[in-house]
Parts: sequence; C-alpha cells; structure tokens
Amino acid sequence: MPPPGTVISRVFDGKTHEVTVCVEGFEYAGRKYKTLSAIATQIAGTRWNGYLFFGSRGGRRRERGERAMTSDFFRTRMGQTFYEATMPSLVRELARLNQNLERLVALAEKREAKLAEPVPAATAPEER
Repeated sequence: MPPPGTVISRVFDGKTHEVTVCVEGFEYAGRKYKTLSAIATQIAGTRWNGYLFFGSRGGRRRERGERAMTSDFFRTRMGQTFYEATMPSLVRELARLNQNLERLVALAEKREAKLAEPVPAATAPEER
C-alpha cells in the first residue's frame, strides 16, 4: 500500500478520479472509505478489486517472470472503452441465458416427476 498522503488517480468514463491514501483507509470525493474496492465499485457501478481498478499491485511484489493478473490492454483507453461497452451487454446476455436454463431445468424436473408417477393398473371393461 502506498504511504499516507499519496494520491492515486484513474481515468474512468472520461473523468479523472483521485483517491487519497489515509492512515486508515482512503478518501474519495470528500468521503472516507475502508477499501479501494469500495471506491472502485462506487465509480464503476459494478464490483471491482480496488487494486486492479487503480492499476496497483496492492503492495505485493511480483516474482521475476510472473505475469500480471490483467492484460495491459485493459489499462489502455481502448481497453477501457472496450470493457465499458462490452461488459453490460455480456452481463445482460448471461442473465438471459441463466433464466432460460432455469426454465429448462424446471421443465425437466416436471417431466421427470410425471414419468415417476405410478401408472394406474388397467381394468377390464365392464360387461353389460
């Protein structure tokens, strides 16, 4: 973690967001936060790891040859634009697929229950 007083900035959605590191937590837009993740979530509107959002390693040094967890592409303006434009539609599509899957599972369970019902024994027709 950077020392208290350090200002961390990130351009998101065309706006520069600045966060000040405090002794206990962080300050953003005049409010105190316990974590960078809370600030990143506030800015982006979706859950984010604060250290990844602000491009910090979170105090952990990488070993020689170890690859970064995120691609450098997403740190570029083009990558950020791609992410911001693509993720909402992907989330909507996943939600739609999940609803369809839930409906199919419910239908399969109904069908299975119907097949498991005992079949009434055949009775001889009544004679007149």
